[in-house]
Amino acid sequence: MFTKVKLNHLVITFVVLLAIVLITVPGGNARKNRSFKQELTRFDSSAVTSLEILPKSGTDLISLQKKDGNWLVSKGNTSHNADNRQVNNMLTTLWELNAKRLAANDRERWDEFEVTDSLGSRVRVLEGDKTVADLYVGKFSYTQPSGQAANPYMRQQRGTMTSFVRLEGEKEVYAVDGFLTMMFNRSVNDFRDATVNRVQKADIARIHVQSPEENYTLVNRDSLWMLDGLVADSTSVADYVAGISQLSNRNFLEEDHPMVSGTPTHSVVCENSGGAQLSSVDLYVADSSRIAVTSTQNPGTVFDGAASDLFDKLIKPKEYFLGE
Repeated sequence: MFTKVKLNHLVITFVVLLAIVLITVPGGNARKNRSFKQELTRFDSSAVTSLEILPKSGTDLISLQKKDGNWLVSKGNTSHNADNRQVNNMLTTLWELNAKRLAANDRERWDEFEVTDSLGSRVRVLEGDKTVADLYVGKFSYTQPSGQAANPYMRQQRGTMTSFVRLEGEKEVYAVDGFLTMMFNRSVNDFRDATVNRVQKADIARIHVQSPEENYTLVNRDSLWMLDGLVADSTSVADYVAGISQLSNRNFLEEDHPMVSGTPTHSVVCENSGGAQLSSVDLYVADSSRIAVTSTQNPGTVFDGAASDLFDKLIKPKEYFLGE
């Protein structure tokens, strides 16, 4: 009887100890896995009024401010139309930034991850006067996928892009997903709206081209393009429409450029089937190397029409469409 009771006590003791191990070990691991801050930023992106970026590539602050639903980018006292889509992409990246691991927890490794004042790009997000996010964006690393399939018909795996960030006022460095340094370590021109013309090809029914040499109109009639009563070459028209419907350029001139104070020498106007204007692009040509371009879709912005063949993309001679 004594042996049986003793054995029962040993069994009970073993079960209790096993239960303690099963309870404490996973809990300890969970606490270890949750020992760093995972939620780095949280804010309402629709309430953001401005972003301030101090790129590591420069010393001047770049400010992005929301005005009447659109974004302006400024450096010093000069403001320009900003690329709304680019700003929205930045906010989408930042509004819910999560850490996937803790990379360092002491100041001695800040230089290694480029999150110091001089090595990192500082980004502040504001709602009015309230700062809702403030961080340093540091170095970037890329890890190639392991075990990539040798079969060329297999779908290629993507590598892992990791950026390192530090929150202002904190010593910890965190690893996050994405290529943040490319997004924020840029010049003011990189944040500008580069749109020269952006319309849907299917909406274009008429294109009026005016120049000192000739004026003509391309008209789409039941999917057949006509030029002054003649059937135009479909391939030439398709290439031209595709080129001007989504046209951008990052070669900017100053807004008060003297060339745009006069009358434009050339113009391209796109209309829909009802005759409503979709866009208008004006060109001011002094000679082949001095060409200024403005657009109703990007008011206030002046492009260098001699750069990137912008003039040649917009202005074609009539013969181009007639195959002559």
